[in-house]
Amino acid sequence: FYHPMTVPAEQPFEANEVLAFLIKGGLWQRGDSISLIAYKPAFPRQRSLHRWHYHVCREGEDFCHLIVGMSLAPLHDRAGEMSAACPEISCRPLLFREKADGLGFLCLEHFQGESLDSLVEQGRCNAAVWLSYARRAQKALERTMQVSTDEQLADEIQSLIDEACGYPGLSEFDIQFLRGPAQRAILTGALSKSIHRQWSNGDFAGRNLLINSQGDLRLIDYEYAGFTHFGQGDWLRLMEFSIIPPGLDVTSVPEMEIARQPWHVVRLWIHQLVQLKNAQPSPILTEHLTE
Repeated sequence: FYHPMTVPAEQPFEANEVLAFLIKGGLWQRGDSISLIAYKPAFPRQRSLHRWHYHVCREGEDFCHLIVGMSLAPLHDRAGEMSAACPEISCRPLLFREKADGLGFLCLEHFQGESLDSLVEQGRCNAAVWLSYARRAQKALERTMQVSTDEQLADEIQSLIDEACGYPGLSEFDIQFLRGPAQRAILTGALSKSIHRQWSNGDFAGRNLLINSQGDLRLIDYEYAGFTHFGQGDWLRLMEFSIIPPGLDVTSVPEMEIARQPWHVVRLWIHQLVQLKNAQPSPILTEHLTE
């Protein structure tokens, strides 16, 4: 076996365990060289919820993305549902296994591309091209749109508020504000337009939009993917959490007319609080919470 692995010492598994997983799933054959290269996500999770991320290379070429961690079944399910709904912009799950102790191994399809953020940082993406990629991804998501009901809308908002109220350290005043004015503002605003749902990855940002040399596009990171009433809010998240190309006037982007409505802004930051609930304390996390 040839399997050089640049992985953290605290990884919760043995190399042979990964090899057996890949062999059983038909993703690797004995005799092929294989390597695992670890990398850190933008927001590492708390130690008890930590996940290990790897590029898996076979015969010198990347062929899948491996995630190892506890309780990965919901992520596997969301990735499968997302790829079924939007196959042209998603990386489908290839293989999943969960041990009796809850430790899971999830392989996702590999896409060789650079993030939209990276392209902007390198000066290789102007405002017009940046918007065209964002719109292509959004068009694919919009094709999943379906009519919804007042009750389904209220249920989604209630679920969001319930999760946000579980954020550590919130005061009684904070919780009352979330369950009172904030929840009413989101519901009232959302009811002011036609009610429908569509798929979103839940973190529509430049770092999660990958582009390859042929101009193909993939939307990654399905931790918070779902069928949501707030798809138009993706534009607000994109503008808030991406590296904006020089010369782009955010106020002139037509899609922002609805996305910048106050109730969308309130919903965005509550959703961000939920996303960061399990994150490991860091300067980046502190910056986001301060904002």
